[in-house]
Amino acid sequence: MLTDLCLEASGGSAESRAAESAVYRDADPAELSPLYETRPMYVVDQPLYLNAVGRLPCRIKPKAMLGHLHRIENELGRDRITEIRMGPRTLDLDILLCGDLVMDSPTLTIPHPRMTERMFVLVPLLALSPRLRDPRTGIRYAESLALLRAGVEETDAGGVYLYPSR
Repeated sequence: MLTDLCLEASGGSAESRAAESAVYRDADPAELSPLYETRPMYVVDQPLYLNAVGRLPCRIKPKAMLGHLHRIENELGRDRITEIRMGPRTLDLDILLCGDLVMDSPTLTIPHPRMTERMFVLVPLLALSPRLRDPRTGIRYAESLALLRAGVEETDAGGVYLYPSR
C-alpha cells in the first residue's frame, strides 16, 4: 500500500533536514514533492515552516507506521509533552493517506482529519498527484485547494511558497 506522509519542520533547521532524510531515505525521488516554505497556522507567532509530502510503500499497519514516525520525531528532538498544541515544534510527521483506506480510531484518523483546511498539505500533495480524491468523500483534493485559494488574495499564495534549495 502506498502511504502519503507530510513532513513539517521549523524552516531551515538541521532537524528538518535530518527528518527528511530519516523518513524518505528509502523513497524513490520521483515520489517526493518539492519543498515549500510556509507560514504557520493556528499559532502564528512562530518561525516559518518547511513542508513536503512523500509517497512511500508501506509494508506495516498504519498504527505501526505512526509509532515509527513518532520515534523519528522523538529522536530529532520533538517533545509532545511540553510543546504547545499547534505551536512551534521541531518537526511533525503525519500520515495523510494510506491508499484508499478510511480509518477512525482514538489515535489515528485516515485520511488526516485537517488536511483539507491546510494549503501547506494540499499544495505538495497535489504536486505528486493532481487528481487525487478523498477516499471518504470522493471529492478531489484539487477542489478543496481551490476553495482555500478562493479566500486568499491573488498575490499571497496562501503562505505556501516553493523553497529554493531543494
